[in-house]
Amino acid sequence: MASPSRQQALFELARDLSSTLELDEVARAFATHAPWLTGGEARIWLVHDRPRRLVPLSGGAERPLADDATELAVIRSCRPLRTPSVFILPLTAADRAIGVIEVDGASTAQLASGGMQYWRTLGEIVGAAVENARRHEKLMEAASRFRSLVEQIPVVTYIDRAGTGEPIYVSPQIDTVIGVPAAEWLANPDAWTARIHPDDRDAAVAAYARTIEHGEPFAFEYRVIDVSGRTRWFHDEAVAVATDGGRDDEIHGVVWEITTRKEAEQARRVSEAALGDAEHRYRTLVEQLPLAIYIDALDEGGTSLYNSPQNDVITGHTHPEWEQDPDLFAKIIHEADRRRVLDGFEAARLDGAPFISEYRIVRPDGTMVWVHDESVVVRDAAGEALHRQGYLLDITQRKLAEERLGHLAYHDSLTGLPNRDLFSEHLEVALARVEPTGHGVAVLYVDLDDFKLVNDSLGHSAGDELLIEVAQRLLGAVRSGDIVARQSGDEFLILVADLDVSVDGDGVAIADVARNIAQNLRDALAAPFDLGGTEVYCSGSVGISIYPVDAVDAGSLLKHADAAMYRAKESGRDGAHLYTREGGDAMARLSMAGRLRRAAARDEFVLHYQPLVDLSTGAAVGVEALIRWYDGDRGMIMPGDFIPLAERTGLIAPISEWVIEEACRQGRAWRDAGLDLYVSVNLPAAFWEPTAMRHVLDTIESFGLSPDRMMIEITESTVAREGLREAPILAELHERGLRLAIDDFGTGHSSLDRLHRMAVTTLKIDRSFVAGVPTDHSACVLVAAMLRVADGLGLQALAEGIETEAQRAFLLEHGCPLGQGFLFSPPVAAAQIEPLVRRLPRAA
Repeated sequence: MASPSRQQALFELARDLSSTLELDEVARAFATHAPWLTGGEARIWLVHDRPRRLVPLSGGAERPLADDATELAVIRSCRPLRTPSVFILPLTAADRAIGVIEVDGASTAQLASGGMQYWRTLGEIVGAAVENARRHEKLMEAASRFRSLVEQIPVVTYIDRAGTGEPIYVSPQIDTVIGVPAAEWLANPDAWTARIHPDDRDAAVAAYARTIEHGEPFAFEYRVIDVSGRTRWFHDEAVAVATDGGRDDEIHGVVWEITTRKEAEQARRVSEAALGDAEHRYRTLVEQLPLAIYIDALDEGGTSLYNSPQNDVITGHTHPEWEQDPDLFAKIIHEADRRRVLDGFEAARLDGAPFISEYRIVRPDGTMVWVHDESVVVRDAAGEALHRQGYLLDITQRKLAEERLGHLAYHDSLTGLPNRDLFSEHLEVALARVEPTGHGVAVLYVDLDDFKLVNDSLGHSAGDELLIEVAQRLLGAVRSGDIVARQSGDEFLILVADLDVSVDGDGVAIADVARNIAQNLRDALAAPFDLGGTEVYCSGSVGISIYPVDAVDAGSLLKHADAAMYRAKESGRDGAHLYTREGGDAMARLSMAGRLRRAAARDEFVLHYQPLVDLSTGAAVGVEALIRWYDGDRGMIMPGDFIPLAERTGLIAPISEWVIEEACRQGRAWRDAGLDLYVSVNLPAAFWEPTAMRHVLDTIESFGLSPDRMMIEITESTVAREGLREAPILAELHERGLRLAIDDFGTGHSSLDRLHRMAVTTLKIDRSFVAGVPTDHSACVLVAAMLRVADGLGLQALAEGIETEAQRAFLLEHGCPLGQGFLFSPPVAAAQIEPLVRRLPRAA
């Protein structure tokens, strides 16, 4: 038997737990009494499933509960168990173990005191308290969920006291519905009644009074005026409820808005009232529509029952005419469409199916009209066919628009010439036509020379005007049956078909005809073009391929003509070239020319930069932009391998424009990053004319750069070849601050007078001379002389190809201020310039 003190402690624990409804409070109460109850330290563990584990009631780390765990044995047997370290007794509720109590540190005597019955009682008291707290927790959660549900649904719920109607509860939605907070509503029992519309108030109050007094169910629809003055409809239902199992003592109700439904019902009533008027107006509406409504009988002849007046307008025939002539429908259909339409209509009539067709009709005055005809079989409620009803719509304008669109799909919108798609179709037809006859076909590919220069100098509108005039001249230069098409941009195609092949079969006769036509084309382009008062010359390069000598399919003929055109470009432009099967090198050049033409569009060009260094300080003062081509087939291609080809094919102009823009963009980026560098760019001879050079200046200034932040280089050989004809524009560029440099000085034949008059600022000494100093006496003499010339003309000298300190020292000793070369850095990607420059000494 337990000692009186332990029995007292058990009694006090039971008393404290009897009023405890929170698990935390159970844990605290047990912890307070545990020393007296157990004689040691005790802890409550609750068993949880999925996964099976023990969770401490007072908080802390959980423990897994294995199949062979001692605690599980106690839970399953509901019997206390002592282990070498702890004493474990079951925590029970309603004869079911819900966990364990572990006692640690109690003596054997303390554990034996009271016997097993004492420990079972302790487990039952604590287990009952835990279970009560759990039930209370679930009850609170359920109450919270119910309140959340009630207060979230889009209706107002309320509870009034039976007998008096005094409000007990109203859900918060009352604020949203009426605009009055729930607390204010409960404080004023007559608030709801006061809001009911005067026309509905007495009936609603009387019906609710019967519910309050006699417990009758309440269901009523009435209007309420909310706080904003708006009238709204509500449905109100309530029932009397006995909360204690006796007589009804509460009224539970719900109110929801039905304004939308009431408005819909009102709208339906208005709609029904207007239906008679609508039926009356239907005939008037039908007869005013811009289409012809008709109703025909389902007999074999399709007897006309009704035709709206618009039928007369569209077909030119009145309703009496339709009634008198059963064959009128067939008669007015255009002969080319008649069989198709009548067969389709007969099939629809036999199947009772819809009929849809577009066809032409001929009016009595002979005019033709396109119509869209659509009809269906109308049936009664039982599904019996009554008649066929349909409409005719005049679609003449739509058909004309479709024809125009079809023309645009196969013609160039600017010149009106056939486009490549239509040209290809003509070519395929021509090849199919001549194959059995043995005749030949020639394809001529025309590419305008320097067209981009016209666009850039005079604007795109002038370029368009030039293309239109070129198209007209080409049309006038070919035979009447030949096809002239616009390929794209400044490229045109000419198809010459049905040519007699020479007796020996080698295509000489066809070639002569094609050459003559090519000469006619070039002659037609030889005269100047007047573009808004400006006289412009624009020649063309012509490539020719012949069927069956060069190819037997359309694709190959076009490809060979394109290749021949590039050969004409390479030969100096304004020429014609007949396709020939050449060796691999020639084809490789043509292939490269094609890839080069597409390289800019594919962003395959990139600029590398080599620092220009102050030889006295080692600081970078500028960079030279050097183009590279990353070709998908050959990898990186150096400029020496593709720039000559670009110059021969006329691609050098767009490539040079890209170089100028990219160099300016990068120069601006370096300036924004705090680098004070000017950028030097090589330009071809074609750019050394007023319009192109002013465009260069505009490009520089468009990036917010001063002209002195750029240096334009021209080779000495170009100076010698071009002479002084553009000296005035060079002087203008010099005055505006643009740096001008003579590149590769010493390799050409420029005169000192020419250099002086060209107003250049920099003389670049070619690397071939720098390579010999200081060991080669002749090289030293030549370089020293060049430096003296530069100094005497007031020019800044810049030595190329410096690779050793000895070369740098020699150049410094003889007064060369600037240089570039691998001694300082090879050409590198733009991203490497900033860290490279920041590692070098700062410029003075």
